[in-house]
Amino acid sequence: MKSKKMSLTALSFMSVFFMSSVFANASATDVIPKGLLTALTNFYTEYTIFVYGFIAFGVLSGVLAFIILFMQLGAASTNPHARAFLLFEMTMVGITTALLGGFAVIMEIYFKMFA
Repeated sequence: MKSKKMSLTALSFMSVFFMSSVFANASATDVIPKGLLTALTNFYTEYTIFVYGFIAFGVLSGVLAFIILFMQLGAASTNPHARAFLLFEMTMVGITTALLGGFAVIMEIYFKMFA
């Protein structure tokens, strides 16, 4: 079982390496079609403030929800069922807030790299 897990791990690392090495040697025009790159660049220049405003609103709402859930967790300190449910909610809010913040970072890297 351990050798199977090790071989699957090695195989996944090799596949990531080979997939990334294909794109490392190609230029942006080879990977992304010209019309799509132009359309994405136009979208980025026109609607950047709205996209980042939406992302900022979502992240701040997630932080506010996290604070409210912390207060509810303190109020439910004697109830194990409510505590478990609140911890699950806090985990989900944390994951979605991190993904939303990460989307902004990845979008910025993508457009600075290819545009």
